[in-house]
Amino acid sequence: GNHAVTLRASLRAAVALDNLPGGIPGAWDSLMRQTYTGIRAVILATATDRAEALSVMASLSDKPLASFLSRAQAACLELLVNFFLLTTEAPEASNAKPMLLRDYLSELFKFGTTILEWPPSEVWQASPAEIDAILRARHGA
Repeated sequence: GNHAVTLRASLRAAVALDNLPGGIPGAWDSLMRQTYTGIRAVILATATDRAEALSVMASLSDKPLASFLSRAQAACLELLVNFFLLTTEAPEASNAKPMLLRDYLSELFKFGTTILEWPPSEVWQASPAEIDAILRARHGA
């Protein structure tokens, strides 16, 4: 109809999705199964304007979901892929230990506000991939 919502793969959205039951992998699974609940959760977590997102959801209440679900699923899956598009270069050998996603996202916020010296609002709006790429470029990695 005449409703639209903008989704963004921001750090804030990544944290919101990670806090859902099952985290980002659970969201991916729900999207792959085309569940309305999963698609709704991803849209609400990643919308740049929550009121717009709620308006879109409300506009669907009296319509068949079949026409909406496939387009929404595609948009949400594309968004999830864009969270973590990192460098395609092979990582150098290191003794680094695996890190929980929650800890990685916290580190990105910390680095964004301290190393990059961005205001918190700007860090929250940047995607994890954007923050990571800028940090790598700044440190010559």
